[in-house]
Amino acid sequence: MFRELGDKWSIAYLLLQVVSVASYQGNYDKACPAAEEGLALFRELGDKEGIADALHSLGGVILNQGNYARARGVLEEGLALYRDLGLKRGIARVLFSLGRVAFSQGDYAKAQALHQEDLLLFKELDDKWLIALSLEELGAVVAMRGKPRWAARLVGAATSLREAIGSIPLPAERTNYERGIAFARTQLGEEVFAAALAEGRTMTPEQVLAAQE
Repeated sequence: MFRELGDKWSIAYLLLQVVSVASYQGNYDKACPAAEEGLALFRELGDKEGIADALHSLGGVILNQGNYARARGVLEEGLALYRDLGLKRGIARVLFSLGRVAFSQGDYAKAQALHQEDLLLFKELDDKWLIALSLEELGAVVAMRGKPRWAARLVGAATSLREAIGSIPLPAERTNYERGIAFARTQLGEEVFAAALAEGRTMTPEQVLAAQE
């Protein structure tokens, strides 16, 4: 109907909703062209926030398709726009996605720095769902950096927070998490890992972030 009306802004906005739903379903072949069309329309309209949103959506799809180099370029363009606009939520979400890219490329030091930065913003915004998600990603990263006990505590705190708000993670969000936490379990052994996880469940995000080993 919006196509018939020629309402380009509404078309672009709804295309990003299509991207969100298709990504939730793991249908990236549908999500990618929708994101690219939405981005083209927002560029045509000169809507900077819309362009940033579309770049974030497209970058996330490309990331989940495994094209990390292209995803990084797209996300960094979106990050620059969000910074220019001063939109903290957008900045934080792109930092999170860039952290996932860095993890996938094996740059764990950069991934840790990005997730620690996005966590500061998520805490400022009091976005508990994204705090939990970022704690899990940070846990996966520090596990790969040889800090398995801290990783278990981070995951424990994230699990407790998820239970408090009734949040269920999406399959696409678990790739790095599953790899990193499996590595932490191997490093610590099941009994020690479980004990550290239980410790984390009693800690606030602030406490667990300070509990580095």
